[in-house]
Amino acid sequence: MEEKRLKKRLAFKTAVMLMIPGLLMIAFGLWLFFDTLDRQAPETYIDYDDAEARLLLETYEDTVILDVRTPEEFRQGHIPGSINIPLNELMDGRYRELDRSDLFLVVCQSGARSATASQFLIDNRFHFVYNLLGGLNHWPDPLVQGD
Repeated sequence: MEEKRLKKRLAFKTAVMLMIPGLLMIAFGLWLFFDTLDRQAPETYIDYDDAEARLLLETYEDTVILDVRTPEEFRQGHIPGSINIPLNELMDGRYRELDRSDLFLVVCQSGARSATASQFLIDNRFHFVYNLLGGLNHWPDPLVQGD
């Protein structure tokens, strides 16, 4: 009886010892995959027209709407829920306030500054960056005023 119990314990220990290297290899593979994914940000942002941008906002409620216009322009009217970081401040380091894993819809008045900001975010390893084509000049929904 004792010999049978010892054989079972030995078989269990052997199985565990054989599994440990496999689990370590899996863990290393996962670490390598996610580390590579983090290093391989896309090379460019994606342009969305107003209809695509509205669908994006409806589908992904946690989308960060990043308005890169001046504070004065922002106060005159902006998409509800957007945050204002002017382009020059974004490029001067305020991009560090943002979470690289968030999904961003970048907007300005005409689409030019937001395109610059979008590429800047991509160049700084942000993964999910969408630029509003034509900017707020083509945004069909009401804007809110104030801060």
